[in-house]
Amino acid sequence: MMERDYEALLRSMLDVEGKSYVVYLDHKGIPTMGVGFNLQEKDIVKKIINQMGYTPDSIGIDNHRKLIDEIVDIAEENWTEANLSSKIESIESQLATYKGQVQDQAIKDSLRDSFEFNNLTEMTPIFEGLIREYETNTIHEIQREYNAKHKTNLTTDDIQEVWNGLSERQKGGILSMVYNGGADGMIGKGISTALVDGDVAGVFWEIAFNSLAPNDLNGDGVIAERLWSEQKRRADEAHEFIEDVLKTAISFNDLTYLTYLKISFRILKLFMRACMISRMRLTKTVIA
Repeated sequence: MMERDYEALLRSMLDVEGKSYVVYLDHKGIPTMGVGFNLQEKDIVKKIINQMGYTPDSIGIDNHRKLIDEIVDIAEENWTEANLSSKIESIESQLATYKGQVQDQAIKDSLRDSFEFNNLTEMTPIFEGLIREYETNTIHEIQREYNAKHKTNLTTDDIQEVWNGLSERQKGGILSMVYNGGADGMIGKGISTALVDGDVAGVFWEIAFNSLAPNDLNGDGVIAERLWSEQKRRADEAHEFIEDVLKTAISFNDLTYLTYLKISFRILKLFMRACMISRMRLTKTVIA
């Protein structure tokens, strides 16, 4: 079996997921960096500082453990856009403390002063660990939802075969949804059926339209309508799923079928643009 190219999968998600080399606040106000890397999770922080040179070998096992705990403690404090810079400086102050204790000058010079990524490649090992878990959860949820709807007994291997048949770009579109809202929140009976049946148009429709219903994103107990940004993201994810198919259409039937998809996608974009304009006008009216 060929080794999985996780950087290629990561790149396939970036159009909709986005990336940040520096720390930012996610929609819940949690300090995050990279591609949704939560700095309140020790395992993620461990992988991040390892990429920055702060490994057990370079700063010592005890100091490595302490540095992880200290960064997580800072990440669990109250972060706002106003204090974002000062919080990052607090983390970098901790880096400087442990860097200052290193005696070997070559090792000291290799340790980073700023708490940020230099490039996409540095994010890949962290992303790899996360995405394996998300893929496992996605496959499990497809299996559960499909079997519940159709009263079948498809196995994990059956769904894995379906998943393996998707392109990296198609997987990226699905995983972007799951990354955003969790497998149990984003994978339902409709999209599971379309995936198992190989119904590309059905998957497109489910992502673009049926995932816009009110839902409990990220399992935080809050049921909310989709924001405009989330609606746009779903449209982008739907487009990611069909893009490879659009590029490889070779027969008249393919072109007819895919023209329908293109038209549907354009209608979706126009509809969401109209909704945004309507909301802006309503806001202006209320303010006036």
